[in-house]
This record gives sequence, structure tokens and C-alpha cells, in this order.
Amino acid sequence: MGAKMPPWGLAALLTIGMITAATPVAAQYYYPPSDPCAPPGPGLNGLFNQLNAAQRAQACRQARDAAMRQQQINAAAAQAREAEADRVAARERVEMEAQARAIAAAQTAAEASPDNFCRQPDTARNLIRQYNGMDWLGYTPRQVVDIEHLVTIKKDEGSGILICHGIWVHTNGSKIEGTLTMRPNVAGDVIVTWNQAHWQPPAVSTGPTQQPATLIPPNVSYAFLQGLADRGAWERWFSFTTGDYRNGALYWSAQRSLAYPGSCTAMGGDATAGCLAAQARLGASDIRRKREPDYRQGWNSYQTQ
Repeated sequence: MGAKMPPWGLAALLTIGMITAATPVAAQYYYPPSDPCAPPGPGLNGLFNQLNAAQRAQACRQARDAAMRQQQINAAAAQAREAEADRVAARERVEMEAQARAIAAAQTAAEASPDNFCRQPDTARNLIRQYNGMDWLGYTPRQVVDIEHLVTIKKDEGSGILICHGIWVHTNGSKIEGTLTMRPNVAGDVIVTWNQAHWQPPAVSTGPTQQPATLIPPNVSYAFLQGLADRGAWERWFSFTTGDYRNGALYWSAQRSLAYPGSCTAMGGDATAGCLAAQARLGASDIRRKREPDYRQGWNSYQTQ
């Protein structure tokens, strides 16, 4: 016969067995996950998922269908916002172009006016002589052979001030638009100054009523107005973007002027879509900003409200 186990030994073994049996059960118990599409976990949680597989599969399909519907709603809303931004931008561009055409028409009318003193042959000859006789300190001496689109800005016989504007055709073939001013000093000698600038009419008519010239930035060209309109179109389009799509568009707007811009495809998801959309919208403007000073000035002159 074997040795008898002391009374306290049986109780100890029973206690140890209970702890050992309870420990793995407690370690393997998990509450059901919030994601109905999550795979079954270990232990009792896995058993729970398997017993409710049909219910969880239905809940998974419903959750995915709801997410797809929401994604479609978000995409439709984004397309609607972009379409509205495009309509606003197109309308403003038409208005800008109408103002530019009004400027050109007003300049043509001023040029053909019988009161255009600067265009008279003797006056024009004197303007060319005054321009060619100027001391271009710090610059290569300039010589012109003609002045295109010559108009009178101001002629005051009382003060002796004459201001004429035109496109000055130089002997090397270059054409520079600017204004020449002649006025007498206190001794009666004529002081001649010249400034490179675009022509601005005293008033511009874009319809049945006259619009004040303050509606148009001073001394602007058609390229300036195009840059200003394109920047406005970009700002309005960007204002309608949201979330990761907006972050992607913002990323490209900061990268595009760098020597080695980052890649849109590395962002992923909606961010890549926004980045590529911004890349497509800014491509033509970026080329003009780099090549055309007036366009760049118009682009940079836009002020957000």
C-alpha cells in the first residue's frame, strides 16, 4: 500500500488545479470586437463569433454597403463643389476679359481721338528725340525709332506739363510700354522722365453704364488680368476641397515651385487624388508664372477675402 496523503495535501492540490484551470480561460476571453468584419479571435471570443457567423456576416455587409454609400455621397458632393467653383471662376474670367477688351477699345479710341496731341507728327518727333537724349544711368543707352499706340495722358498748357504713353520701339527690335513726362522746372528748363507702365484709361465701359477705373488695378495688362483671374479660380476651387483631398492639393501647391517636387502617388488615397487634381489645375498657370512677368504679377496680386 502506498503512503497516505495528508489531509492538507488534497486541499492544496484542489486549489492549485482550480487556479490552473481558471487561468487560461481568463486569458483567452475577449469581448466581441466592434468591427463586424473582423476575423474570429481566440478562445471564447472565437467561439462566440463562430456561433454568430451568420449575424456577423450580415452586419459586415451592411457596414460595407453603408461605407460605400457614404463614399459615393462624399464624391458627389466634392464634384458639385468643384463644378460650382469652376462656374464662378469662368464667370469671373469672362468679366476680366471683358474689362481687358474695354481697356483695349478705350486705348484705340484715345489713339484715334483728334485731341490726341502726343500723336501729332511734330510732337511725336520731339518725344523720340527726348527719349533718345535721356541719360540711362546704370542701364545700356536706349534708342527708339518709333512709338506705337501713342496716346495723350495729360496736356496742361498753363503748367507746361505733357504726359504721353505708348509702346516704344527700340533700334534692337525690343518694345517696351511706358509713359514719358515733360515738365518745366523753376528755371523754365524741361525735365524729362520716363516710367515703364501699362496704359490705364480714365474710365472703362463694360456695358450700358460707365464703370470707374478703380475697378481695374492701375497700369495693368491683359496678361496681368489673366493671372489675377486664374489665381482667383484656383483659390475658389481649393476652398471647396476637404479632408485628405484638400491636404493633397495643399501639398502640391507647396511643392510645385521646388526644384525637385515630391510625388503625388506616394501619398495614397484621397490625398493622391487631390494632389493630382491640383497638379492638373496649376500646370498651365505655373508655366506662365515662370515665363510672363505680368501674368506672375497678376497671380501674386490676388488677395483672399
